[in-house]
This record gives sequence, structure tokens and C-alpha cells, in this order.
Amino acid sequence: SYSFCTLLRVMGDLISICCDCEELQDSFDGVGGGLIPGAGMLPAAMGAASFVPVDLVLAGLGGAMLMSMFGGNRPRLRHNNQNVRNFTPHPVPPPMGYSQHGRRGVMIGINYYGTRAELKGCINDVQRIAQKLHGTYQLLVLTDDQRDQSLLPTRRNIMHALNWLISGLTPNGKKTIFLHFSGHGSQQEDEDGDEADGLDETICPVDYDRMGMISDDDLKRDFLGKIPPGNRLLSIMDCCHSGTVLDLPYYCVGSGPPERCVMLGDQMSERNKIPCDAIMISGCADAQTSADVNAVGKKFVELADNRAGGALTSAFLVAASQNSNHTLSSLLYAIRHDLSVKGFEQVPQISASFPYDVRATPFDLFPSSYQPPQLAPHYPPQQAFPPQQYPQQQSYPQQYPPQQPYPQQYPPQQAYPPQGYASYPPPRHQAPPGGMRY
Repeated sequence: SYSFCTLLRVMGDLISICCDCEELQDSFDGVGGGLIPGAGMLPAAMGAASFVPVDLVLAGLGGAMLMSMFGGNRPRLRHNNQNVRNFTPHPVPPPMGYSQHGRRGVMIGINYYGTRAELKGCINDVQRIAQKLHGTYQLLVLTDDQRDQSLLPTRRNIMHALNWLISGLTPNGKKTIFLHFSGHGSQQEDEDGDEADGLDETICPVDYDRMGMISDDDLKRDFLGKIPPGNRLLSIMDCCHSGTVLDLPYYCVGSGPPERCVMLGDQMSERNKIPCDAIMISGCADAQTSADVNAVGKKFVELADNRAGGALTSAFLVAASQNSNHTLSSLLYAIRHDLSVKGFEQVPQISASFPYDVRATPFDLFPSSYQPPQLAPHYPPQQAFPPQQYPQQQSYPQQYPPQQPYPQQYPPQQAYPPQGYASYPPPRHQAPPGGMRY
């Protein structure tokens, strides 16, 4: 017991040298909270190790190990919120009844041509998914290879496009909208205290160096917060630091098979609530980067496309092509597993506006498998209306079919007057004199 306490005292001295005690306490608060009872309750002075309950120390370390195993997308250090606790909310049923018609989408692909931040595959990502959505969505595509100035992905045009995306939505309208972003993502200092790690996640327009980045606070205030309840947003954010770029309150954890995946929340969930149904797939966790692949076909042979592209978008298309009935848990597992076996370090995340049952909620971006409901048996869609008992479809009456001339005793093919009248003999043609033909 004495040697163990001495070891803890030495560890406390070393840790206090390397980092601030408050940050250490915050890290245990954030990592262990909610997964193991009693975790995250370390005293501020680690040097007084003889007074630290051993079970609390082990609980905090165990919580850190579990969060590392489950791949949660929340950061380890929580600089400005010391009492954040993870919790597992009661799952809610998946959103149902959304129309397959009237869908809209905004797709943004930015290669940042001619800059030091140039990428290769972002525009290709948008084109690949746009091909899948053609005919089922009304799409607005912003890329930085277009001549039309209104279609360049500037900050101004992106915000205008998002306003167009939500225009016309009504409460309980059951409409689906889609947002796809492929480009650079970044982070900046949080100014309103709603970030557990003290950093806002951002996306970078093509003119970010002059007009600034678009933060998660901007997206929540000017886009997500304006979507009426009873409508749904599906989103794919293929960029760096994108784990919570939409600040959705609930997020999936679980790195194993789909049945191990669950939705978690924390004390930020109440602050980040939004009224609509929203589900986002991100390219990585907040503290990670997303890969730009030079030749997609070499890594993702299923796509048979040697152009450049984003790792997340490519893995998503592969998973969707292999199973059109993915749930959130099976889709997340398929994408993560595919990227892992191909050597990518990024860990995609799924977050949502409500704690959906991840094993029953679909990410039905492509409505091609939709089958319209069958009509009642006595009104089959192939049959003319009204029903067969009303014979309007038949020609009337059968004794006077319209195909026969009327009446039969005077057929139109016979010369008039009838041949029985001899006073009207047919004309005779006589050859001209001399036997010549004219």
C-alpha cells in the first residue's frame, strides 16, 4: 500500500510538470464521465496521492480506455466545460413518412486551384454523387471550375445556396434536403462557450483568405436552426476536423460490429438541439484530417475510377453500392472497416439531431429502390377508369361497328348508281384515227 501510494505521488509530480492540473482534471471529466460511475472526480492536487481513492483513479483510466476503444468523436480535453458528462439517451424511432419526391440538394466541391492549399478530388466527389442523384433531386452544384460567378463556392454564394435549400419548407412538410461538402475543413477559437474543446469547427470557402471561414455556429444559426420540424437533412461532410462541424447533439460510438454501435449525448446536447431531423456523416473526428486520394481506383477498385477523390466519399459510394438498405450502424461500420483495411487513419463519424435507434434508422440518400404503393385490386393502375362494369370503353353498339360502312347495301366501293340500272352504261374509250396513241 505504501509503495503504491508512493508510485502515485511520483506520477502526480511528473504529470504536474507536463501539463496543467486543471486540463488533466478536465480530460478525466470528459473521457470517463458517464461510462463508469464515479469517473472524472480526481482532486486538483495529484501530489496528495495518499488521499486519492484507488477506485476513482482506475475508473478514470478505464473510462479513457473505453472511449479510445469505442472511437467517440468528442475530444479528450475540455478546456472551457469542466463538468461535461457523456450519457446514453433512450433511443427514439427512426424518422418515417418522408416523401421521395421534391428532394433538393446543395453540393459544394472546392479544389482551391492555384493556391498552396490546392486539392485534387473534391470536384470529382461532387460529380460522382450528383450522378447517383440525377433525376431524383433538384441539385445546385457549386464548384471552383465554373465560369458562372454565381456558381463559384464563395462564402456569399454558399450561404445563398443554403438559403435556397431550405426555402419553401413548411412544418411537417416531410421533405428531404441534402448537403454535401468536399474541401478543406479547419478549426478556430470558440467565442461563445458552446464547444467542449474550446474550438469551433469550420469549412473553408474558396475565398476564405479574404472573407473568412464558415463556422459550425454560422451553419447552426443561419441554416440548421431555420429548417422547420417535420423535415429532414442528410449530409456528407468530407473535410478535415468535421466530426462535429454541424454541432448536432448526439453522436455514434462503437468501432466493432453494428450491434455494438450506440448513440451518446453529453451536456452540450441540450444547448445544441435543433428542431428538424438531421443526420450527418463526417470524414473524420474533430482532431483528425480527411484524406484526398490521387487515384481512387487503386484504393477503391469497386468504383473503377482512376480520378482523384476523397476517402470518405469513395468509401460511402462503395458501401452504398454493396447494400442499398444500410442502417446508420451498418453504414458506419462498413465505411470505417473499408478505410481501416485500406490503411487510412481517419475515423468517420455519424451525428444526429435526435438519439435515433441506429440499428433501425436508414440513411436513404438514394431513393432509387423506392417502390410506389399498389392501388386497390379493383383499381389496378393498368386498367382504365371507370371500372369494367361501366362499358364506356367498348364501341357502341356492336351491330353498328364504326369500322363498317353504313349501310351495307350501299357499299362505298361500288360505283353509283347501282349496276342494275342499264341506262347508265360505263363510258367506252375509242382509239383515235390512224391507230396512234396520245
